[in-house]
Amino acid sequence: MRSAYSKGFIKALTEYMIKNNIDSSDIIEFEANHAPFQPNQQKVAKDVKALQYSHSKDYIAGSKTIKGAEKQDTSSDSSQDHSISSFEEQIKTLPSGTYKVVNGKITPNY
Repeated sequence: MRSAYSKGFIKALTEYMIKNNIDSSDIIEFEANHAPFQPNQQKVAKDVKALQYSHSKDYIAGSKTIKGAEKQDTSSDSSQDHSISSFEEQIKTLPSGTYKVVNGKITPNY
């Protein structure tokens, strides 16, 4: 939820990193979209892995695909509605980032 907002945030963050010579691939691991509103009017930011979680009976956001996103299987969710709590299992199993904070700076953890 707030999928379009996250794309704007990623865009601004990426522009900041380019301006300051920071490699964005080391910072943004992925973007997770849960019940994105108007997904067919959105597209994934360049060089960002995007996961999309939609439900077949979500009559608010629908279940069309965001251009460039990896649509995840949510068919095992007992509730196929719009509620964020219906995505609880997917949220619990999101991949973790591979970064660490050293002396107050975010650095890759390879």
